[in-house]
Amino acid sequence: MLKVKESSSLQKNNTSSSASGRDKFSVFVKGGIQFLNLKNSLFNKIDFVFVSNAAFRQEVLGTYYDRFCDLFLDYFSAVNQHSALLLEFKRQNVEYKLPRSFSKSVKPADSAINFFRAINNKFRKKKSRKAFLPEYEKFIEEIQEILGVNAANFFTKKWVVNMAEQADLTANFYQNLFKKGKPKAVFTISYYSPQSRGAILAASRLGIPSIDIQHGVQGQMHESYGRWANVPVKGYNLLPTIFWNWDQPSFEAIEQWALPTIHKPYIGGNPWLSFWNLKKFNAQYNADYLLSGVKGRKIILYSLQPSFEAFPALIKEAISRTRDEFVWWIRIHPRQRHQFEEMQQEAFKIEENQNINIKEASELPLPLLLNYTNFHITYYSTVAIEAANYNVPTLFLNDLGKLYYEEQLASSGLGYFDIHTVNDLISVLCIEQKGVRVEIEEDASSIDEKIINLIKLVEDINNTVKP
Repeated sequence: MLKVKESSSLQKNNTSSSASGRDKFSVFVKGGIQFLNLKNSLFNKIDFVFVSNAAFRQEVLGTYYDRFCDLFLDYFSAVNQHSALLLEFKRQNVEYKLPRSFSKSVKPADSAINFFRAINNKFRKKKSRKAFLPEYEKFIEEIQEILGVNAANFFTKKWVVNMAEQADLTANFYQNLFKKGKPKAVFTISYYSPQSRGAILAASRLGIPSIDIQHGVQGQMHESYGRWANVPVKGYNLLPTIFWNWDQPSFEAIEQWALPTIHKPYIGGNPWLSFWNLKKFNAQYNADYLLSGVKGRKIILYSLQPSFEAFPALIKEAISRTRDEFVWWIRIHPRQRHQFEEMQQEAFKIEENQNINIKEASELPLPLLLNYTNFHITYYSTVAIEAANYNVPTLFLNDLGKLYYEEQLASSGLGYFDIHTVNDLISVLCIEQKGVRVEIEEDASSIDEKIINLIKLVEDINNTVKP
């Protein structure tokens, strides 16, 4: 009997190992098929390629839209003069939710890039590379002087080299896709993310203009967009050629350092707000259920951020003391979605759901919420800029907001208030502000003109720049 048990156990282990092997092989084959399909799609000459993430999808009336790219996909589909393809990746805890708008122009790319990396790691010859980092020690010293920490513990030479190798490998993936049917331009969001970084490097090598679509606050204090120094006239191959900006302050923050280089800022507006207004989504929503619990009270939108305590004592007391004056819409950050239940329980410990809404405030499109919001609170969320488009003032809870939005404070309707006590906070919130706004009107022709002018800029670059 003992031998039978041992044999049975061993057989189970072998079966498990075999199943695991089959799963890995299946994933490998799936990745290879996806990679070949992408190559075939791009071989047929796609004019504009977009690199985005499934986390940027927003549900609107049962359909999921990319908040940054679908304005462009909609335009290209309507004019039928240019072809476009969106390569979509996903982060951890993010799924490809369906139905997806413009589904024929959207292709998942995770399996393809994993397949490409596996092939390269398995079959390419190991190259003996030497790291040439002549300014490394100086960089470490400057960080030490500014921040008072030993940067060598974080930015080791090994880490820097690994980051460079990963960027090179990801760029090779895109070069394999782009080199046959060379696109006119490559669009990315958050140019410093791994997938975008590789796409921009590949585009630079092939002489293709790259465009970063603004996804959040930009300004002199932003480490990725402000105060670059010693930029060569020919630019850096990991920086996008064009920055699509939402507003004048963002444009000027980049123009200050980019003016003498090939890198160019361009004011196109907020793609999501433009798309929202173009499609007149507000008019299609029945907001009665959303407003049913408001009962004449002011609506305070509170945008959370992962880096800070969600409900400090100041906020807790303000919520508890204003149940008759305010309804609090608490919107969790996209990176907190996997913590939704936990955040909701924490919120309801303050006031149950008498004057708190966290579910709809986190799930519904931001433009719809801003249409009814009276005041916005955050530490330094980009929602502040979007709120200003709806004449909704923002109260920043710390000095970071003041630093990040210094350029916008004077001109965009944002506010900065020195808040020291809960009485200060409630006093500010009680200031008479806006009433309900029906909808921001935006002429479709003006949106089209911005995209047309961008295409002209891309064509001018393609006519002058060679790889």
